Amino acid sequence: MTEIVLIDLLILLLFSLVVMNYKHINLDYLDTQNTNYLRGFFALFIIFHHISQRISQSEIFDNFLYVGEYAVAFFFFLSAYSLITQYKRQENYMDNFLKKRLAKLFIPYILFSILYFLFWYFIYNKYTSKEELLSIITKHESIIISGWFLQGIIVMYLTFYLSFRFIKSIHIAAFLNLFLVCLVISIMMYLEIGYWEYNSLLAFPLGIFWGIYKDDLDNIINDKYKFLLILFTILIYLGHNYIDILMTFEIKDNIYNYGFIANIKNIIFVIFFILLALKLNFKNKIFNFIGNISLELYLIHGMFIYFLPDILGKDNKDDFIYACLVIILSIISAYILNKIINNIQKIRS
Repeated sequence: MTEIVLIDLLILLLFSLVVMNYKHINLDYLDTQNTNYLRGFFALFIIFHHISQRISQSEIFDNFLYVGEYAVAFFFFLSAYSLITQYKRQENYMDNFLKKRLAKLFIPYILFSILYFLFWYFIYNKYTSKEELLSIITKHESIIISGWFLQGIIVMYLTFYLSFRFIKSIHIAAFLNLFLVCLVISIMMYLEIGYWEYNSLLAFPLGIFWGIYKDDLDNIINDKYKFLLILFTILIYLGHNYIDILMTFEIKDNIYNYGFIANIKNIIFVIFFILLALKLNFKNKIFNFIGNISLELYLIHGMFIYFLPDILGKDNKDDFIYACLVIILSIISAYILNKIINNIQKIRS
């Protein structure tokens, strides 16, 4: 077992050594175009992760079984980075923040809630009583499969508003946001809400700090790139295997350990991936297209993951055909829904 662990670490280090010797340097790694490519990349990442949870055996998809939280963390990071960069550029950005930004989230939230209600009601005869409908609130259930992510984004937007609407100092506001997000995480842990809903949230204040201090951080990265890449390669490996490390030191892996350590682990991944993004090129038409429909794709793919086994046969379904159908049908549906949402927003504006 120890030999396998060491081999995994050596492979990861070898990969980082290859990357650090690339001559290409992407100075605009977080501009609008590049972040769209990254959204497309991680949207596919999340689909593969959820597919891996529903298929029996696959060497390809098994690699995505435990990495979904990394992709979610990067989405939270990008969302915060986008907000803070617009805040810095627009003097009165916060004046209509709730109306402009939250409306863009509530429209897809309402549309997908209706769509999923019809899906559950007519196909699975669910939510046919008041008790079942009330359970959405009382049991903190989301009618949308993986809809907790959109709820999480809405909560993070509210923490951003509370931090930057009333505090003039951008630096103090950033630390206030960090405090509020930590408070949200603590409350969610106390209420015993599913750990997957809060184990990536600290990536949001990281995105804010990165947007504020990007020039200084870029200078540090440029000066110490090789050292930082090796350091974070080792840290991401340790973070990914932290449960085994806790067991080695006989530390109980309770909900509080997981909540904060997992957030730190996901922050490490975000920084590690940024270091990779400085050297690797993610620009291609596929990622750009997927990036444009990433939110819709995130919210719709769970529907196909859930009901396709009932059509194909849970015991006899071909995993490859199942995976292909999930990806194709999800992308087509997300594209159509994206057009509908954009038209609604145009009419509203």
